[in-house]
Amino acid sequence: MEQKTTTTTTTGAEEEDNTKETTIPTQPVDPSVAALGYYLTDKKYKGNRWEGVLARLAELSPVRTVRIDLQRSLDDQGPFQTILHKVTDELVTADEPSLARLHKLETYLGAHPSIVNVVAFENQRLLTNRCKVYETLREVDGAGDGVSYVSNPKFMVIEQQVEDYGPILQEHNIQFPVMAKPLPACGTAASHQMGVYFNAKQLQSCATPFLVQEYFNHGGVIFKVFIFGADDSSTHVVRRPSIRNFTPEDKATRDVILFDSQKPFAADLRMTPEEVADETALPNPPMIMLHAISKALRAAFGCQLLGVDVIRNVDSPNTYAVVDVNYFPTYGGVPQYEDRMARYLLTISKT
Repeated sequence: MEQKTTTTTTTGAEEEDNTKETTIPTQPVDPSVAALGYYLTDKKYKGNRWEGVLARLAELSPVRTVRIDLQRSLDDQGPFQTILHKVTDELVTADEPSLARLHKLETYLGAHPSIVNVVAFENQRLLTNRCKVYETLREVDGAGDGVSYVSNPKFMVIEQQVEDYGPILQEHNIQFPVMAKPLPACGTAASHQMGVYFNAKQLQSCATPFLVQEYFNHGGVIFKVFIFGADDSSTHVVRRPSIRNFTPEDKATRDVILFDSQKPFAADLRMTPEEVADETALPNPPMIMLHAISKALRAAFGCQLLGVDVIRNVDSPNTYAVVDVNYFPTYGGVPQYEDRMARYLLTISKT
């Protein structure tokens, strides 16, 4: 199969609040027909170009679509055949308004078991916790094409502060440099604040609990693997800039590098667009391996809408690593995204 790749310098973004009914038909749509309902915050609606997706869906088929408003009765907005929702922020925030929205949607789905719930609450909850995500990623260790294979970085959770983190990391065979990340993967601004640390003393600045993950030199490129569907044709690769490689001298002398994972890296840290696009210097991962990763993660997370961060460990020949996964990403850089997503929605609306 031909490998589909794109180079982009855009970064991902996620959500926040509100809802409304939306129908964009090019053909008459019977309001009594069971709808494809979707619950997305305004930020998610805009970030995923949902208006364009719905317009394309209306061109393909007269599917009735409803943007779910959890401030209103769901009975008044249905009937629904299928409901697609992203509630990861509500699951993490867990304040009173968030819990009320979750309870309302969960109660309605429980009372209508015939409705196809595209991604269950428990599956989304799994993807909000970095420790659980990385534990699940062990299932793709060893995936490959006979030449290249996946070997993921070791990690551990630091529950409480100690005088010296060195012995703890040595006990788990984790070498510096390391990434330090908050346990929540989304839901707050703090969940995207992380850093690269070069020695145990630098880790003293981290608020516990936090997750420590080995850092691999990876040629300054992240391969964003986007999945929307149940088969190999749903996998698309986008090359994005990342942090340049560190030299042995860097590892001995560098200060902590702090960054927001939803914003571009500082210019002196990241690769240029030309360097990122150079596939001769750093080829794309083999599609056979990416298909194996996609298949395993779709099964492990019970989800067909995933963004997967893959890197090549340039210090270990033919070795790749899966370093992060998120649910229902923005799919930035995917060609014909609106058409692809509309066709996916058409598939689930006929499930």
